[in-house]
Amino acid sequence: MKQYKCAMKAAHVLLVLSVLAIICAAVVFLGLTEAIFGLAGTQWLLIAIALGVFATNLRLCKDCYTPGKCE
Repeated sequence: MKQYKCAMKAAHVLLVLSVLAIICAAVVFLGLTEAIFGLAGTQWLLIAIALGVFATNLRLCKDCYTPGKCE
């Protein structure tokens, strides 16, 4: 059960990072800046999709192993 709670915390962090990547993509697409950390808007969208898929996988998997201590 402890591993499930730890996986849920990791999934929440990944979802927050996914939203931040979408915000970065929107900033680049709106033309406010040319690139953020050298990445174009489409690359930020790919990062957001990858983080979202991984977060969903962690959220759905109840037997996932996550290293480290989570309380």
